Amino acid sequence: MPKKSKSNSVKPKKERKARVSGRSLRLGLFNASEAFGVAFNSVKLAIREAIIRGEIMEREDKKYLIREFYIALAGDYGALRREKMRQSIKESEFDLAVKQREYIKREECAKFILDTFSPHREMVVSMPGQLAALVNPSDPVHARGHLERWRDDFLRLKANVPTEKEN
Repeated sequence: MPKKSKSNSVKPKKERKARVSGRSLRLGLFNASEAFGVAFNSVKLAIREAIIRGEIMEREDKKYLIREFYIALAGDYGALRREKMRQSIKESEFDLAVKQREYIKREECAKFILDTFSPHREMVVSMPGQLAALVNPSDPVHARGHLERWRDDFLRLKANVPTEKEN
């Protein structure tokens, strides 16, 4: 079999076309404003706000990817969708925790506190009148005044509300 010469076996190289995808094409602010049909100042402001919000990174050459312009002008739909999903998951987890009695509703908590501490409050409020005669039988008015002052101080510490004397 005859051998082929190398000169005959070499095929001419095809010219490669430059592939441009949305991720690799970078535009300046002016070109982007023309491409999107938006005023230059609006594009500039949107990019600046997106950089401040941390949605895109600032570039020294001021040329951004088309995706970055889209995020700046229209918002990041994926991020919005993820945030909405996180919020719905939090709400469903909270609802489940309430059903499993890990959390108590505010009304239930208020009712429990009133039911638990109201008898103690009534007892403290009525104590000066009941104990005045026992503390100082010769001067019950003086003893009652001291006990009422103690009661007011005690209730003010517990409730953190000013007494009538402080107003």
